Amino acid sequence: LQRVLGIADGELYITGEMLRQPLRLGAPVGSADFHLYVSPHNVGASDAALLLSAEAQRMGGGALRVTQEPAMAKGTACAHMLLYLADGSVTDALHAELLRATRLGPPLLLVHEQREGQGALDFDAIMARVPPALKEAGVFRNLAHPLHDGEELLRVGLRSVLRAACPPTGRRR
Repeated sequence: LQRVLGIADGELYITGEMLRQPLRLGAPVGSADFHLYVSPHNVGASDAALLLSAEAQRMGGGALRVTQEPAMAKGTACAHMLLYLADGSVTDALHAELLRATRLGPPLLLVHEQREGQGALDFDAIMARVPPALKEAGVFRNLAHPLHDGEELLRVGLRSVLRAACPPTGRRR
């Protein structure tokens, strides 16, 4: 098709393709000071947050405001709590934080690691390891954003998370 249309390789794409869409990060929603709270008890979550920050910078979308300070996770200081799901990522120490978040906020933003060598684990295996109290509290009621192998697929996953964490309708400072 590209040859017939006289289009060079890489110039043919579908309108609305996520990697070709500009994405400017809005300010954290509501009265939040941070887009994301990343628990120090969620193994691998800080690395996921670094990937998200790098993608935000790469697309020229602005700075992703992230904190790992547990005191900031209470109330409305953070727009979302990142829950990174991979082999060994959900620790016993994280359980209490997740239960509190389901009651008091911030809302959970789930990221499911699916890259080889990064702790990829299918969702059924993750759910088999989760205590019943977390399931009953609704920790997993929202869809998880997947992070796949391959540069472009990874970037699509990261942008999907960024769109959820930083809607353009957020408040401006």
